[in-house]
Amino acid sequence: MPTHVGRFHVWCILVSCSLCVMDGYAQTRAEVDARVAEAGRTQPDWWGSVGLDYPAELRLDWPEPREEQRWEPRRNPGQYLTGVVYQDPRLWRSSARLFHHMLTVNEDRPAVRARIMGQLGHIYASLLADHARGAFWIRSAAEAGVRPYQQTVELAQCYQALGSREMAVDVLAGLEHANSSAVLAWAQLGELARALAVADAAAVGRQAAQAYLAAGQACRWHRDYARSKAAFGKVVGGALRGGRRRTELYRRCASEAVASLSLLEQLDLKGLNDGTYRAQATAYRGDVDVAVEVKNHAIASVKVLDHREDWFFTALESIPAQIVERQGFEEVDAVTGATVTSVAIINAAAKALGAASP
Repeated sequence: MPTHVGRFHVWCILVSCSLCVMDGYAQTRAEVDARVAEAGRTQPDWWGSVGLDYPAELRLDWPEPREEQRWEPRRNPGQYLTGVVYQDPRLWRSSARLFHHMLTVNEDRPAVRARIMGQLGHIYASLLADHARGAFWIRSAAEAGVRPYQQTVELAQCYQALGSREMAVDVLAGLEHANSSAVLAWAQLGELARALAVADAAAVGRQAAQAYLAAGQACRWHRDYARSKAAFGKVVGGALRGGRRRTELYRRCASEAVASLSLLEQLDLKGLNDGTYRAQATAYRGDVDVAVEVKNHAIASVKVLDHREDWFFTALESIPAQIVERQGFEEVDAVTGATVTSVAIINAAAKALGAASP
């Protein structure tokens, strides 16, 4: 799958990275609530330049999913979002317009409208980095009776980006089910101990590998390499449930993460030789191929050259951008919902930098 998707992709990542800086100053609850309410009453600046664009056969009435339902991403709106839109950032804005249109189509179907609101919150929060509108629609879905744990975490991340750590903590503290996304969210709030406690609680059955991968990344974010190795080591040597292919994939990813940590502990940018270095690492659908350019004893660029991922959100651009911005791997945020892809990019970049060492 080609990684280049045009200027809009780059623009979206720059917006995503900059919004945390722009929105990150402290805000009161009243100020955040006012921003969220205003976002709900208004259209995004880009609204008039983006038209409705979706497959003609798409079921705008969004029938309830059934276990036996076939994979039909050009008919089922949820599958269209995950199977088509996720992989093409040029469709992210038009998907928001699509789900707004579906609200009108389903005006007399409150249950369907609630599901649509939840997806709008997800699109704005995780794809478009529009935190105020993301919060508005996630809250609207919750008021209508739909509040999946993933969107609860997204709501907390919206509040953090909007400047209210207090509101983010309150949302995460009320989360009923422990999960790997919450691990990363707590870590990004600076609460590593709570992140690791959530990881232990979430490490049940098939979720164990994802929980400890998130814990390893959380510790790496805080530069606690000893505990990071221990968390990744639980994936490498633990008893994991799930299909053989998936468990082996998790083990390889975690094993490469342990190796990358050893490289990072010895990393000294001043000692790196100039040049462009490539390395690969295990991701969810196959290897990611990453190139790191070192120039004048600094990380000049990080690029994902090739991959086969199909559920990456902004990871392909935001992880490399963060590595360059931070000149290393401390406080590089894994993308929620794309933990394996995020970890793989970091692993490959660390391996490449290891090759740049004399």
